[in-house]
Amino acid sequence: MFFCTSFGVCESTKKCQSKSRHGPDDFGTPGLVACGSGCLDLQAGTGASHPSNTTRLFDLRGTLSIPIFQGGSVHGDVLQAEARLEKSHERLDNLRAQIDSDMRTALLNRQSSADLVNVARSDIHLSEETLIQSSDRFTAGVTDTVEVVQAQEAMASAHEQFISGLYNYNYAKVSLARAIGLAEQSTKEYLQGK
Repeated sequence: MFFCTSFGVCESTKKCQSKSRHGPDDFGTPGLVACGSGCLDLQAGTGASHPSNTTRLFDLRGTLSIPIFQGGSVHGDVLQAEARLEKSHERLDNLRAQIDSDMRTALLNRQSSADLVNVARSDIHLSEETLIQSSDRFTAGVTDTVEVVQAQEAMASAHEQFISGLYNYNYAKVSLARAIGLAEQSTKEYLQGK
């Protein structure tokens, strides 16, 4: 008859397994876990349970953990982490390049829009002078009303081009502010012509 039952052995085994499970295996390094338990075995047929008639039994268990196959898993995890890091570096570089490209494009668009506004202003002045000359010629009786109407149409077209150019210029300034990262703060400032 054993004083230590199978429950005691199972409990001891469970403790050993839980220690070995949460031991060095989790970190990919070799490890050794040892557990033990003791029991008293009374001699069958003696009829008395006297300590001199007992035999001592010991249960010693050990777990040696050498993570041979886990090395590839750890190496794979390291490679995945490095790949994720490399991917984030590439995204950052792409974002930098995109911001640089957006800023250059916005600056070029603003400059070309400003040039178009200046050309539209000079077209307005030219069309006003043409209208004045056409009106003077009509008043002098040199031409008919067709030339005056054409001069008025040219002046109206010049004003429309100026308005369109001014809109494109303001849009280019807002795009530049957005590319710089100051769109919300600087939109009013850029639209006021500063």
